[in-house]
Amino acid sequence: MEYYEESIIGHITDGNKKRTKRKTKRKTKRKTKRNSKKEQLFNKYSKNKKDLTKSECIQLIKNEYKLNYSDNIIVSFMNIWGKKRNGNYVIMKETFPKLFKPPDGFLRDHR
Repeated sequence: MEYYEESIIGHITDGNKKRTKRKTKRKTKRKTKRNSKKEQLFNKYSKNKKDLTKSECIQLIKNEYKLNYSDNIIVSFMNIWGKKRNGNYVIMKETFPKLFKPPDGFLRDHR
């Protein structure tokens, strides 16, 4: 019984103290950036994680979608969707997701 009375008295005296600002900042959880499946696919075949070369595009299409296109179609694909860098056409990371969007995307049937 004595312990109970002391704890009540302690709370009464502690209640008279002034509240102070918190000295430490609260920690907030940071949301992790999840890669979409298209980004993961791009990063899997891209060596420099910025663009896909012609040979990397061919490997991606063959391995992931089991498709074989003639060289003429690949050249057309690179000319339409790629940007010229160092004399060669490459598919940029920003344009890669557009390949899957209908009605004009090259891989629109293979989402």
